[in-house]
Parts: sequence; C-alpha cells; structure tokens
Amino acid sequence: MPNSKRKKQQSDDSHEISQIDLFYKLELLEGKIEKISNLNTQKVLDEIEQLRGSLHDLQTKQQEMEKEIKHLKEERTILVDGLQELRNIVNVTNSKQN
Repeated sequence: MPNSKRKKQQSDDSHEISQIDLFYKLELLEGKIEKISNLNTQKVLDEIEQLRGSLHDLQTKQQEMEKEIKHLKEERTILVDGLQELRNIVNVTNSKQN
C-alpha cells in the first residue's frame, strides 16, 4: 500500500474512533444530565410536599383562630348586653332617688 493511502486510512480510522468517542461521551453526558434532572425534580417534589404540609398546618391554625374569634365575639356580645343591663339598673335607681 502506498504511503499516502496508508496515511489516509489511518486518518479515516482516527476520525472513526473520534466519532465513537464523541458518541460515547455524549451518551455519558446525557445520562448525567438525566440524573441531575431527576435529582432536581425530586427536590422540587419534596419541597412541594413540605409546602403542602405547611399549608395544611396553616389551614388548621386558621380554623382554630376562627373558632376563637367566634367565641370572643359571643363573649363580647354577652358583656355588652350585661353592661347595658347594668346601665338600665343605674338609670332606674337614679330615677327612683330623684
């Protein structure tokens, strides 16, 4: 085989090996990207689940506070009514004294 043909064959072989190396490296990179993507996806899913738990806790706390507010409003109404009753008694007593 002449020298120029031999160099051409070596160049073609080298080029073919380079392409195989590139494809192999590309597959490795794709695998790493997928792994990173899956990890990130799992982190996001974990955070979403944690936020759902926090939301549930906040909703429970809100319900408790709404019950407390309702109770305080009822208590206030009773106190206002009692105060009005006392004022009426004072007015009646004052009018009797006069």
